[in-house]
Order: sequence, then structure tokens, then C-alpha cells
Amino acid sequence: KKYKKIYSYPIKSTPLFFILKKEKIINLVRKTQPVEINSNLIKFEFINKKKDKLKIFFDKNSLEFKGWKTKDAYDNNVSFIINNLKINNQIVDDFFIIPQESDL
Repeated sequence: KKYKKIYSYPIKSTPLFFILKKEKIINLVRKTQPVEINSNLIKFEFINKKKDKLKIFFDKNSLEFKGWKTKDAYDNNVSFIINNLKINNQIVDDFFIIPQESDL
């Protein structure tokens, strides 16, 4: 809001693009060993062609997807943790409202 600008990034350039492709996640889990297993989580690591690392977390007991960790363009750690997972909920179209620059 400070600069009244909205920056859009193509989803193909983000880790979310990989995560949204369920088949890729399934192949990763089938073909690789976890990098870590602790009392709560199973962690897998994916490295893309650009050498970007993406760690994906699953709940050890339920095997539900729990989140991911990566680094941003400035080499900062970025983590997304899912604490309240809901499955197969219907989402109405106006749930996510993307503001226009004129609204800032």
C-alpha cells in the first residue's frame, strides 16, 4: 500500500506451482527417501533445474500435507505451515479478492 503498487508473479516461477501438481508430489514421495523423519513430520526435498530447494512436510501419523519450506529471491527462508487443514470444502468465487491498484 505504501507505494500503491501490486506486484504479480507468474505462478510457474513459484514453489506453489510444483505443490499444486499432485502427480509430481506423488512421484517425489515414491521415488525418493525422506530427508528427515521426526516425531511429528516426514520431510521430503525437491531440487529443480535451477538448483532451488523445496522441502515438503507431511504429518507422520495421518500422512496429510502439512506445508513447505523454501528460500525467496533474497535467500530468506520462507515457510508455509498448514495448521487447520480442511479437505474438499467448497470455496465461493469471491473468497479471494485481488485488489486493484486504484483501491490502494
